[in-house]
Amino acid sequence: MPSKEQLTLGRVAAAVHVSPGYLGRFFRQKTGKTEGNAALEQSLRNGMETIMSKGQGQTVAGEVLKLLGEEVLLSIGKNQVLKAQVDGGMMPQPGQLLTFQIKNNSGNKILLSPLFENTSSDPNVLKAL
Repeated sequence: MPSKEQLTLGRVAAAVHVSPGYLGRFFRQKTGKTEGNAALEQSLRNGMETIMSKGQGQTVAGEVLKLLGEEVLLSIGKNQVLKAQVDGGMMPQPGQLLTFQIKNNSGNKILLSPLFENTSSDPNVLKAL
């Protein structure tokens, strides 16, 4: 069974006996992107595959990674990221856990509706319970 260890630039560089800096420059020269950007692109593809495999009415939960203006990066699993436009007055913060219901999953457009903010990690909610 293959190892589940995280593949990093440093590990690959060590395996092929070059420096991480050299390998990073080589990768950038051959692909036109940094290894970080390539990893993010793959995570976004993985996230879309996960969402596309779910049906209308199912839910997806994730952690807000980063705000990009009116867009948010949401981690929905290991190496699975969604990039979504924030609607209305919703102001998610990095580290915040959110749950969404899939309202529409047809063609190349997916509509997610926020259900609630996950409250299990909020100490004030735990005190109230």
